[in-house]
Amino acid sequence: MPDFLGKLLESDFMPHGYCFAWRPDILWTHVISDGLIVLSYYLIPLALIYLVRARRDLAFHWMFSLFGLFILSCGTTHLLSIVTLWHPVYRLEGVVKAITALASVPTAFLLVKLMPQAIALPSPKELRETNETLVLEIAERRRAEEQVLRLNAELEQRVQARTAELEKSNQMLREANERMTEAEHRYRELFQNNPMPMWVREPETGQFLAVNPAAQELYGYSEQEFLSMTVGKLHPDGRVPPRPEDAPQPVLHKYLRKNGSAIHAEVRYHHIRFGPQRAVLVVPTDVTERKTLEEQLRHSQKMEAVGRLAGGIAHDFNNLLTVILGYATVVHGRLNPGDPLRTMVEEIQRAGEKASSLTGQLLAFSRKQITQPRTLDLNRVFQGMKDILQRLLGEDVDLAMVLDNSVPPVKADEGQLSQVLMNLAVNARDAMPTGGRLTIETRAVTREREDRGKHGVRPAGRYAVLVVTDTGIGMDSETQCHIFEPFFTTKDAGKGTGLGLATVYGIVQQHGGWIDVYSEPDHGSSFKVYLPGTVAEAAPAIPDAEASSPRRNATILLVEDQAAVRMLAEDVLAEAGHRVLTASNGRAALQLAERFKDKIDLLITDVVMPEMSGPELAAHLFRARPGLTILYISGYTDHALLHRGAIEEGTAFLQKPFLPETLVVKVDSLMRSR
Repeated sequence: MPDFLGKLLESDFMPHGYCFAWRPDILWTHVISDGLIVLSYYLIPLALIYLVRARRDLAFHWMFSLFGLFILSCGTTHLLSIVTLWHPVYRLEGVVKAITALASVPTAFLLVKLMPQAIALPSPKELRETNETLVLEIAERRRAEEQVLRLNAELEQRVQARTAELEKSNQMLREANERMTEAEHRYRELFQNNPMPMWVREPETGQFLAVNPAAQELYGYSEQEFLSMTVGKLHPDGRVPPRPEDAPQPVLHKYLRKNGSAIHAEVRYHHIRFGPQRAVLVVPTDVTERKTLEEQLRHSQKMEAVGRLAGGIAHDFNNLLTVILGYATVVHGRLNPGDPLRTMVEEIQRAGEKASSLTGQLLAFSRKQITQPRTLDLNRVFQGMKDILQRLLGEDVDLAMVLDNSVPPVKADEGQLSQVLMNLAVNARDAMPTGGRLTIETRAVTREREDRGKHGVRPAGRYAVLVVTDTGIGMDSETQCHIFEPFFTTKDAGKGTGLGLATVYGIVQQHGGWIDVYSEPDHGSSFKVYLPGTVAEAAPAIPDAEASSPRRNATILLVEDQAAVRMLAEDVLAEAGHRVLTASNGRAALQLAERFKDKIDLLITDVVMPEMSGPELAAHLFRARPGLTILYISGYTDHALLHRGAIEEGTAFLQKPFLPETLVVKVDSLMRSR
């Protein structure tokens, strides 16, 4: 058998064409006939297959399958009959015929068995009756189907309408979700990226629910630390404030940073939904700097008000002291050396001088004291004070001076600068009751940009700095806030006036500078005085006072609104040999000068007077009398010419209160310089 199958396709026989002697007519007759048979036999199984697939309900469809296989095998035998005409594959042809035989036997057997069933098939009449019945049933079914279709259509419409409603609701829900998502995204963007600190807290317990990076940076806590604590952690007393309510106006709170420093904040509360729960959005605005500036403004306004009051009081006192000291000096000069009244007059003079010193301090504080500034070398001024400072400090205080040669010169009143150092030294001495060390330094400092300090704007520029440092008891921050206020003192009653540092403050402010204070309890204090630097100027030539004798026959126009001061000055000048014309105000002086045709050598005028100030009067008279010499006298002035308490260099000035001989010497000096 294997040998047979191995030679199944071999053609070791004679082709069948030899039987027809290769005659074409016979050959092609067989080829065409067998070909048509093959085509028909192959189409029949295809038709049967189509029938079986189309009518799967037939009970004997397997019969058609066997019959189709049989017909297919028959067609194949006819196909091989054509092939063997040229290729003698008779073994293959025999195999195909054997398959055909195997298919034909069961087909015949089954066909015989199928006969009773075939005979039982209904007749055409029965089929027609059955078909008619089926038609009626189909019609009834169609009517039912139509009714079902109508119901389905109605249901479909209802479903479509309901679907449209659901779709609309779903669309609205989707849009609402999108809006909610977008709003949440915007909220998170605004919350997280907002430069203003803010957080979300639970209304009752104050537990933090969310906090933005700005709050974390300002208060020093991380996000995890915030979320693990309540808002009471930020309050100085540690308590959670009562449940907040929405309010149009912010609430002022004081919070503590992680490092312990305080923050003043204006807090706004907004009740919101935070996820599924109610919460409070807290927006605290840091107003610490604003409150500091407000405090500085209030302090500045208070100092200004006190300064105005002090200046006004000092001005009135100076007028009174001019009369008191002037007439006391006159009386003292007319009494005999042994007269017991001289001692009383001398006590009046000493009391007047002390009062004059006190009013000078008040004027220095109020920055209405008249200064005569010139270019000074701080090192020279302070070095010249070393001996007197050492005597003032006593033996138990070690005095050290560290003077920087690069310190720029300053334009200032030498007497007032000496008073600044003297007052600071006395203040340091009192802070070292058991002795210590006082260090006086000078430094050159260049500030590259303007900034704002505790007492106002600090401009850029080159500065000379005086540093006075002691090893005394020091001060706390509360004391430092008040040390420059007039009459504020930490000394025992009767041991201080409270004007020392106030005077320093006024003098330094008057010279365009400022003071920085550094101190801690039990660690001493350091005062840094900043004064604007200037360019050194050549010292003016000093006139020889002995080169000419004083001229005491000058014609002087004296203008003073205070009658007592005017009478004193008139008596003193007349007694010195001068011719004196007096007026109580500027307009009266102009009228007097207009009526007086002779030459007027000198105008002595108060600066601040009713109706017309001294500088205005001087300007009018100087236009009419170009060679007129002018001498200003005043307790203080706030005229533009003397704004900030300084007069132009070359302008003669005499500070009240003055002694009679001081007035005479000043007039003699002016007459010599004409």
